[in-house]
Amino acid sequence: REHTLAAAPVDVYKNAPADGNYKLVWDIEEHQSGKVWIACQAGRLMIYDQKKSETNYLTPPIFNEKTVRQVKQDREGNLWFATQNGQLVKWTNSGSLADGYREVKQFGAIISKLYFDQSGMLWVATHGRGVFQLNPGTGQVIKQFGADKSLAAHSENIEDILQLNDSLFCFAGDLLNIWNVKNGRISKTISNNNEPLHGVYAVQTERLKAKCRRRM
Repeated sequence: REHTLAAAPVDVYKNAPADGNYKLVWDIEEHQSGKVWIACQAGRLMIYDQKKSETNYLTPPIFNEKTVRQVKQDREGNLWFATQNGQLVKWTNSGSLADGYREVKQFGAIISKLYFDQSGMLWVATHGRGVFQLNPGTGQVIKQFGADKSLAAHSENIEDILQLNDSLFCFAGDLLNIWNVKNGRISKTISNNNEPLHGVYAVQTERLKAKCRRRM
């Protein structure tokens, strides 16, 4: 006999403050501790404890009330945050939820995506400045694509990043760019099934599926 299990509803807004910014959610990341970190509008964070069914509501001063668009975890359990105004912030996995935040870099452009590749390196996608690769251990920029016109024309607005295999990375934005690690070349895909691609905002594996805002 088959049984259908219904997902139990979770109320992360128990005892929430009277602040509508907490309901404007941009990203969610489950930490290795089991706590769920929720990035919100105007520099707000919610941290939901699944064991206790309790939520901590934070407004870390380091964000200066700027929208937190991305939150991602590295191999050490540290969390990385990206803001609307181009700020990259690292939270050190030290046990304290309210402390341990520091700015790693200011990119001067909207950060649209944070992505950790198979080797543990951090990639940062921006609007207008292309793509950066950083060493999460040192915070140093290793590579940048875009400022030197290494990306195809009109492709410095990047929305998503995906590592396809050991040799290929995909940078999705105004166009679809494929970077070959071995030869350093970047190729662009401008059409699919004879239909032009424009405004690619998300990519996923399984023969590389791309989602576009519109087709020209």
